[in-house]
Amino acid sequence: MLRWIRVGFGKDILRKGEDEEEGDGRLERKGSRLRITRVPGAGDEDVARNLWGRQVLAIVLWYITNGSTVMLNRYLFMTDVGFTFPMTLTLMHLVSGYALSTVALKYFLRDLDPIPLNKAQYTSDKLKFATLFVGNIILGNVALKFIPVSFMQTIKSMTPFFTTLFQYLITGTRYTNQTLLSLFPVVGGVILATLKEQSFNMVGFLAAMAGCLVQATQIVYAPKLL
Repeated sequence: MLRWIRVGFGKDILRKGEDEEEGDGRLERKGSRLRITRVPGAGDEDVARNLWGRQVLAIVLWYITNGSTVMLNRYLFMTDVGFTFPMTLTLMHLVSGYALSTVALKYFLRDLDPIPLNKAQYTSDKLKFATLFVGNIILGNVALKFIPVSFMQTIKSMTPFFTTLFQYLITGTRYTNQTLLSLFPVVGGVILATLKEQSFNMVGFLAAMAGCLVQATQIVYAPKLL
């Protein structure tokens, strides 16, 4: 008998169940993605609570690792250290990410079933998303070579503005007036910070701004490409 279960950080999969009380479920396919709709039953509350805890843990770990990575990258580019190769640093990031992901999938996330991916899907969808992802990392490392972390993060706060703009231009999504008005203080703050920034560097500024554009594009296309 088959049983619908939810494991990992919110990922739905289908696997063989044991001889116990089963719940009914329906499998829906959209492109290369699978979605499981489950009828609530006994134990759902515990499953939801466990899933919520894992999601919170994932968010906290993401903030810690992301913040630490950005600050360490900037430290490497400081004059006292003398490292001046953002492309090499990006390569190190990608190789480390691949190695750690392989270890996690093999030893800690063994319950996850991989989704089959043919060559056509890879070249048309996943390769585009990977290109945007790598481009965002490269631009971020280039920016950190020339400007401090605080200024780069200030520029990065423009990402919601560009995401909203691209959502409208690419998908036709419309937002409420309240949402649009909430973006003006963000844009104004970035403009003021740029004008008064003592460590301003044009190369770093353009790299960070380009990173915002790439990240916004990545966010818009993510639901379609994943």
